[in-house]
Amino acid sequence: MIYDEAIAALNRTDCKEVEEKLYILKNRNDISENKAENFINETAGMIFSICKECKEEELYRIEKAEQFIKENENGLWEDSNSQFDDEHIVFTANPITPFIDGAAKCGDELLLLTYRKAVYENPKLVLLEGVSEGSTVLEILEKEGLSSTGKKNYLSICSFIKSEIEKEQKDFDLLSKIANLLEKESKASGFCYTSEEVQHFAFLKNEAKIYYRCTSSIVCKLVSIEGSGSEMKVKIKPIAHNAGKIERDEPLEYEEFGEVGCFTFEMADYES
Repeated sequence: MIYDEAIAALNRTDCKEVEEKLYILKNRNDISENKAENFINETAGMIFSICKECKEEELYRIEKAEQFIKENENGLWEDSNSQFDDEHIVFTANPITPFIDGAAKCGDELLLLTYRKAVYENPKLVLLEGVSEGSTVLEILEKEGLSSTGKKNYLSICSFIKSEIEKEQKDFDLLSKIANLLEKESKASGFCYTSEEVQHFAFLKNEAKIYYRCTSSIVCKLVSIEGSGSEMKVKIKPIAHNAGKIERDEPLEYEEFGEVGCFTFEMADYES
């Protein structure tokens, strides 16, 4: 929803009504799918989209190796791990989180993919969970007419979305519907969200191809995952890598690494 319409809708809607609908959505197993979708539209559907620039120079993701070793470059934009709709491809800014999100197991042969920024301009992504109390964005919008009622409604809806994102077992169908509502009026390249303190970037595939190029495709075996948070480490055994530059729409060729040892990625190396 565009800002003026969203502010008007948030301002005129009773806070108790919003809270009741959010409470029902939290317990949506007790209602029909149609009723749940109506409540999503009547809550998340009336908030404004806030975007941020994605300034990451490199993004990462993984795939099962056997699906892609002999494919061409187009196959590197298919995301079999994403639980959002088929239009999106999900990346992270570190090569460690994809192994966790993809539920990889020790011994799995995987494809570790690296995508580098290809243009100077930064893509804009919708903040799925919105902004929190004290944000300068809210301060600006208050000056433009967002009332105390409207602000309370906005923060309540964002709090609900954030709580859904933070669940260990996420309802990706619900999150996809919310993302589609927020993307609709934003003209953004996709959306982003933070889960377990790591930002995830869900690009529309055609938009991702504008801003990034796949520059590295490494076949590896997952050896171990240790630690948690900033202490997390992922150890891999490199097996093969792309031979030469990866070109658009061209077949991929791989060559073996030969006798090399294991390599360890440490989360601490990717934290700013």
